Amino acid sequence: MNMITLGQMRKPNIIEIICHKIYQKEDESIMKSPSNTIKYPYIAPLLGGGSFVTFSICTYIAIMEQAFQSIIGFGIFALAGLILLLTINWQIQYDETGFTYRNLFRMSRHYSYSDVDSVRNLMGDTILLIGH
Repeated sequence: MNMITLGQMRKPNIIEIICHKIYQKEDESIMKSPSNTIKYPYIAPLLGGGSFVTFSICTYIAIMEQAFQSIIGFGIFALAGLILLLTINWQIQYDETGFTYRNLFRMSRHYSYSDVDSVRNLMGDTILLIGH
């Protein structure tokens, strides 16, 4: 089964969207800007940007000092910060006709509710499986 989970593509043709308590307004772990949009909290890209800049500077200093083990370590954390920074692009917008999923690279795809093959609940998360 092909799946996408929160913007990370694993296989190409089936999408799995985890919408943490999509209809509960008191949910604090996923931010809702307009009432029909779900996004990551703004703190995630802020932390990602800060860590990306910090670890990029540390990586640059390690390159100048020729500390190869530090280059690898700081470089991995810089890349992790960049991925966290890109979460600002992830969102799901839904309305009466369906929903539009936008991944980390701002590629959007619209699905109608009739495209949903199954709905699963997993520890408070709603998972929609869509097949093509």
